[in-house]
Amino acid sequence: MNGDHILIVPARGVPAHFGGSAVFGDSVEDEWFILYLLLQITQAFPELAARLEYNDGEFLLIEAADYLPKWLNPESCGNRVFLYRGELYILP
Repeated sequence: MNGDHILIVPARGVPAHFGGSAVFGDSVEDEWFILYLLLQITQAFPELAARLEYNDGEFLLIEAADYLPKWLNPESCGNRVFLYRGELYILP
C-alpha cells in the first residue's frame, strides 16, 4: 500500500523499537487487523509492549469510550494505553 512503512530504530540509550504507519481511509477492518496483529505479537513476545495510535487519538479508547473509567479523557490519556502480553493495559 502506498505510504505504508515500518521503521526499526536502534538509538543510543533507547531500546530498539518498531514504528509504522498505515494509510487505510475509511476501512475500519484494517485498523482491527493491525490491532489483532499487535495483540498476537505482544502475546508471543511477552517482553514487548505496543501502542496503537489513530490520527484522531487513541484508537482503543475511541472504540471503548462507553466502558472507560470516568477519569480517563483525551487530556489525561497520553502515554497510558498499551498492549502487553496480549491484553490492554491502561496506566492510572
